[in-house]
Amino acid sequence: MKKIFLLLVLSSTLLLSQNEFLVNTLTDTTQRWPSVDKDGSGNYYVVWQSIFLPSSISPYPIYLQMFNSNDVKVGGEILVNEATGKKQEKPVIATNAAGRSVIAWSSYTDFTSIYDIKARIFNQNFPQGNEILVNTNTLNSQSNPAVAIRLNGEFVVAWDSWYQDGGDRGVYAQRFDLTGNKVGSEFSVNTTLAYSQAKPRVKYFSDGKFIIIWESFKQDGSGYGMYGRIFNSDGTANTNEFPINTYTTDYQWFGDVEVFNDDSFIVAWCSWEQDGDDGGIYVQRFNASGLKVESEVRINKTTSQYQWLPRIKKLIGKNVALVWSSWKQDGSREGIVAAFIDENNQRYTFETVVNNYSESFQWEPDFIVTDENEILVVWSSWEQFGNDYDIVARRIGLEKPQGVINPSFNSHLTGTTTAKIVTHVVDSTALTGHTYLVSFQVPGSSDTVYAKIEDQNTSQTKIQNFP
Repeated sequence: MKKIFLLLVLSSTLLLSQNEFLVNTLTDTTQRWPSVDKDGSGNYYVVWQSIFLPSSISPYPIYLQMFNSNDVKVGGEILVNEATGKKQEKPVIATNAAGRSVIAWSSYTDFTSIYDIKARIFNQNFPQGNEILVNTNTLNSQSNPAVAIRLNGEFVVAWDSWYQDGGDRGVYAQRFDLTGNKVGSEFSVNTTLAYSQAKPRVKYFSDGKFIIIWESFKQDGSGYGMYGRIFNSDGTANTNEFPINTYTTDYQWFGDVEVFNDDSFIVAWCSWEQDGDDGGIYVQRFNASGLKVESEVRINKTTSQYQWLPRIKKLIGKNVALVWSSWKQDGSREGIVAAFIDENNQRYTFETVVNNYSESFQWEPDFIVTDENEILVVWSSWEQFGNDYDIVARRIGLEKPQGVINPSFNSHLTGTTTAKIVTHVVDSTALTGHTYLVSFQVPGSSDTVYAKIEDQNTSQTKIQNFP
């Protein structure tokens, strides 16, 4: 292996990076599965599942905590669920610009129906009425809720239901008006019924249409694959169900979706062993008709071990931010990683580890966009503040490269070698600050030269295997 080392002085701009802070108040028990959304005034709302609290409160309650735009708690954490027996799990929240939120979760209250989907409406941190039973069919289990809300307060909840459609699991949805009354009946989302269709995600378009995505077992001829379908504002189907992933070997699952102002959209998911190791993060863009735009693209630069549980949100225009969980990338077990990509699916920030505390597990991320260059991420962290999992948050602006490495190829015109010289010109006219080590290597007999850039001040690898 040939290596050439070059020491350069460069800098990169850290837009904003704050310390991690604790979301939950009680730290003696387990807090898991956070979900976060924001209103139009900069306030944001975090919900999570708590485990093994005193039975006088609820053994598995769902809590809500409101924060203002300065990350200061507004009031205390609020108990969301009214049914306090057995388990309340996997909450999700959707908030509109007016500060109206809908929280949905899986509720296990008796042995007859096992899990059902419950929901409750809040204005900021004030409940608006009682919890709502979302699903009409209560046989067997309904789980993995997803929720979206419009500016006028109307909302839709999707979930997966066991044995209702004649297969194993199927995806169902129910529309509601702003006061929580059901609009129409619950309806089946997927038309393929064999095996399982599960883990839906839902988003509204600006005109009231909505898209639901889910993972379907063996529909693409392999393991799980990602599928989607667009519905009109009245709940009727706008499209047939359509495949999302192109690569179908093994599993494509744990999807998320974001929509744009022109009704186009983008889907992110975890694909197993497509990037040469275990899980990787991929995206596919679609036009307003649900047709693919260009090809699916891998987002994670680090491919060692597995990357999964992606979340995706739009920035300015059609730029998007992605956050996911990555195994051993932060030096320990699970860690949280983020990147920004432009409308052509090219990363314009470095792939960045979000969590500072890295012992054991930091995973199950969710996030909001606070401006075009900044996100606020929440996740579950093991033993960082207490004896078990807690909910941790951090604002972070990802680092953008300020220098450009432009390769050019120069042939030897004289001499005995037939090799080409690869020249990388670094534009650093606006750069001062940290010292970077730039190394180039040619693995084995390969003709490809790879660059690696390490920040000598922080001992962090900024770029690896470029290009």
